[in-house]
Amino acid sequence: MSWVFLSSKDRVVARKKHVCFYCNEDIPIGSIYGTRTGVSYGDLNCMKYHPECDDAAKHWTQEDYECFCPGDMKRPQPAAAAQPKGDA
Repeated sequence: MSWVFLSSKDRVVARKKHVCFYCNEDIPIGSIYGTRTGVSYGDLNCMKYHPECDDAAKHWTQEDYECFCPGDMKRPQPAAAAQPKGDA
């Protein structure tokens, strides 16, 4: 894969529904997500991730992305700080 990294954002608020590149689950309106933007074989790509999926994929190498199809991975559990707190 010919990938040229351009930018990333860690905390974007969804204004419309997106699909997570990592787990292929919906990213609902109003939720926080991360992005990675780059050029692959001349095409501009912007991949969107749940925060926990973004954390899981941050250590990936170029070879990991070459062997990966969107939705191949299961969504990790959100970090405790990101989960809504119940009534006490």
